[in-house]
Amino acid sequence: GALSAVLGVEGLQALDGDATRVAELARRGVRFASPLHLANNALGGSSFPLMGNRGLTAHGREVVEAMNASGLAVDVAHASRRTLDELLAVPGVRPFCSHGGVDGAHRSWRNLPDHALKAIADAGGVVGIILTPIYLGGTSLDAVVRHVEHALAVMGEDGVGLGSDFDGMVPLPQGMSDVRDLRKVTAALLKRLPTGTVEKILGENLRRFFREL
Repeated sequence: GALSAVLGVEGLQALDGDATRVAELARRGVRFASPLHLANNALGGSSFPLMGNRGLTAHGREVVEAMNASGLAVDVAHASRRTLDELLAVPGVRPFCSHGGVDGAHRSWRNLPDHALKAIADAGGVVGIILTPIYLGGTSLDAVVRHVEHALAVMGEDGVGLGSDFDGMVPLPQGMSDVRDLRKVTAALLKRLPTGTVEKILGENLRRFFREL
């Protein structure tokens, strides 16, 4: 089949303080953006431990409203707990998490609490489970499955995907070296979950989410 990709922007530094540039990103094919990365910025607070727990700024809210108007999804990855809650509370927001874990399986600054999982699911969004051991709380593929199973319990089978962060974080679960080893994740999931659920996790949920934007 054909290879395809979804364009996204992490951090939104490209806006340079101008929310009207969101529409230009949309015209150029960008489908989602994360307001934050590893440091606080003009939009809000990062989840990075040294950044405190800043909230969404007035400019950040303006940008999110511009994203809503342009049909862009809001990626909540890297948002501080306070910014996360305030992002999810913006009317009309289309939230998802491109790469992260879940606190219910392992508590980490890069993972999402249950109330955020539920809010994302209620808005039709998807959470992509990351493959980085430090955030999974384990180095085996079973750690990935634990995060998936907890997310399924909170969000339902339509709200969970994979968000590997390949080329972002180098460490991977034992037995994995690159994207070719995703088949091992598939095999681990199929040991515990129905085939139809695994198919949704491996891509159907994210395809549906972006088609509905």
